[in-house]
Order: sequence, then C-alpha cells, then structure tokens
Amino acid sequence: MNVYVKNVYNPTIARKALERFQITEPSLGDPQLGSNAVVKVTSTDGEFALRLHRASRSADQIEQELDFVHGLHQTNSVCVPAPVRLPGGGYCCAVKHSNQLIHCSLLTWLRGVSRSPGEGFGIEKARQTGEALAAIHLYSQSLATRGKSSDDFRLTPGLRQSRWPGRAFALS
Repeated sequence: MNVYVKNVYNPTIARKALERFQITEPSLGDPQLGSNAVVKVTSTDGEFALRLHRASRSADQIEQELDFVHGLHQTNSVCVPAPVRLPGGGYCCAVKHSNQLIHCSLLTWLRGVSRSPGEGFGIEKARQTGEALAAIHLYSQSLATRGKSSDDFRLTPGLRQSRWPGRAFALS
C-alpha cells in the first residue's frame, strides 16, 4: 500500500464519511492512490468511489472541482462519474480523526478495466483521450462565469480548434 494511502486511509474515517452520505450496508474495497486515497464501496445503494482528500485541498476547492465534474456529467460529452451530494446539498464532508480533519467526497463507480500508466495505451486510446480532453475544454469555455478556479480546467490553445465538437467521448 502506498505511503500516502497508509497515512490518510483509515476504515473508521471511511465508515464515518459513508454514514454522512447515508450509504447503507457499505462494503469497503482495498484503498488505492489516485490524486487522493480512493476506496471502492459496494452497498445496497450501488457502487461508489469514496475519496479521502489530501490535507492541502480545502473544502471549497473540492466543492468547486466536483461542481465542475457534475457539469461534465450532465453534458454527456465525457463519461465521468457523478458526484454524490450529502443530504444537506454539498459534495464534501469533513471527518475528524486523531485531531485531523479529513475531507471526503463520494462519486458513482464507473465500471471499466483498471490499467497502470502506459499499459495498453495505443493509438486508439490516445485519440479517445484527445477527444475527451477537447470535450472537457469546450465545456470549460462554455461556463458563463469564469474565475480563477475554472481557469485550472483550461487546456492548451491547440484544443480550441477541436475537430470533434459535440461528440460523445468515453474512454473504455
């Protein structure tokens, strides 16, 4: 298990966060490292990805990121997981553990094949990735209010002249 995952992931934290999201009868998978510690959750409510965020990320940053992901999900242009809202409406909860606040968020689980970096990434996957990045860029440019947080999602100028506007993209 990755050192970061060992330092952040704790089943007690995960279970407290899932209680706040009102997930019933959760079964926790093995934690993985993405940009956060992520654990697959299977429950009577469905399959989810529970994220335990790095301490450097504020709740506001996480909320803004997941609001953007929610917008991408609604466009149907890119296959992304849907962020799950808390009963109070937000996407992020804080769980206190050992005098530390851990921010947690929950997304629906997307089925697929997990691949390590560079494994099986041929020409077709590269094309699909480019198309998905173009769709993300087009969505970010369509936001009515652009601020500092949305600028993080801007992509290179070369993608502005995307050859694939309006196409649906999903990496399989």
